[in-house]
Order: sequence, then C-alpha cells, then structure tokens
Amino acid sequence: MVANHVFCDTDQVYHPTTSPQNHIGTIMERFPNIDVALVKLDEDVEYHNGTYFDAPTAKRLVTSQYAGVKRQEWFFLDSPFTGLVPFLWAGVRVGIRDDLLSEIFHGLQYDRGYVLRSMGLNVGQLAKGVCGSPLVHDDYNAGEESDGAVLGSFSWSDQNVIENLFVGVMDEIVTAGWDVDA
Repeated sequence: MVANHVFCDTDQVYHPTTSPQNHIGTIMERFPNIDVALVKLDEDVEYHNGTYFDAPTAKRLVTSQYAGVKRQEWFFLDSPFTGLVPFLWAGVRVGIRDDLLSEIFHGLQYDRGYVLRSMGLNVGQLAKGVCGSPLVHDDYNAGEESDGAVLGSFSWSDQNVIENLFVGVMDEIVTAGWDVDA
C-alpha cells in the first residue's frame, strides 16, 4: 500500500531511487478518492508485515463500521522519516477536503474519513515521505475487533502541524476484496 499521488505518473515502484536494481513492485489497483495505490511486490522482494518498523503488526483492513472505542484507542503511524507516532482515534467524519476545493463544480464530492488526534504529543509537519504509511491499532490489550486493525494510510491533515489527522476510510478497498497479507 502506497500513496497514490506519489505514483500518479507511473505504475512502477522503486525504493529508494529509480534505478533498475531498486524496482520493488508494480501498482495493481488505485483508489484515488482515498489516495491509496496497491502494489504487487516483485518475486525477489522479501517483505513481511511482522517486521514493519516499531508499529504493531498490521493484520487486517477495517471499514467505517469499525466498532472500536472512540477517544480510548490509539493507532500508530511509523515511517523511516518519523519513527513511531501515536494518534488517538476520535471517530469518523464526513466533509469536503480542502485540497478538493480547487475542483469546485467539477467532481466535488463528500468524503468519509477517520479523525485522529496527536493530543499535542507531536509538533511540526510530517515529512513528505510519510504519505502512504498505514495507521495500525495499538495491540496492547487489543480485543479481537481491534487486533492488527488498519484504519487507512496517512495522506493529509487540516493544519501544518499533525494535531488533526484525517485518514480516508478503507470501505472501497475492502469491498473490492483486498485485505492485509499477514
């Protein structure tokens, strides 16, 4: 899972640079409304969700019907640019994204997103490279519903600081039959 806007002009995914020996996969499907693209890794690329930085292990995608406990559950974003960043889940909201306002009267639509709060623990902007990083439920004392739950991936916030984070709901991806390969 990567940020769709980062790969808008190609289906080929490279890391860390675009040299042929760094090709790691090909985009198989795009979900532009939530800024997610799904990548099929090349056969020679070894990857396992259990070794994903310091965040809890991602085990499954959840929809807007997620039955967790608002304002009591923590989700973590992790990337090589930020390290582990905790967010408190505040619920689901419906609105119009600021970055879509330039398309007024042309494809303007409401979007549903999870609202997460940094609670003032983090200050400053997240690095551009963090886009596409999944938000995974804290697995400490997690029940069956929350264990390994992935709400979505980071794509934008409403400020230049990461106090209010909005994450597109994964309903469209789950409906299409995708899930985490645990």
